[in-house]
Amino acid sequence: MREGSKVKLLFVDDDEMILRLLKRVSTPLEAETAFVDGAASALQLLEAGDFDIVVSDFSMPGISGLSLLTTVAERWPRTLRVLLTGHPREAFDDGSVDSVVDLILAKPWHNADLYARLVGLVERARQR
Repeated sequence: MREGSKVKLLFVDDDEMILRLLKRVSTPLEAETAFVDGAASALQLLEAGDFDIVVSDFSMPGISGLSLLTTVAERWPRTLRVLLTGHPREAFDDGSVDSVVDLILAKPWHNADLYARLVGLVERARQR
């Protein structure tokens, strides 16, 4: 991580209500945050700047969250990648996400639990 700079998080979800909830939960973090409504917008931001963490919804029109995070893993391998999904964890037990995703977070979530997970990710990014 860049010395003396804040951790940068990028949240990606096509549902405006989910983005608002993510914004509310992440506001107390000591981090810079950006919110976009799809993978194409996320890729534009990633091209333009350095993000330490990308949190993406799984099911989105166009480019799926898993495809987005696969691209992030290939092009920005030091970026932590988090998948938000309403699918049960067992849906991914075939190992398809293990090399792409650092963490899977289930929807719906409890705000306190999500916040604690985000704090842990920010700390992990700072140590990189």
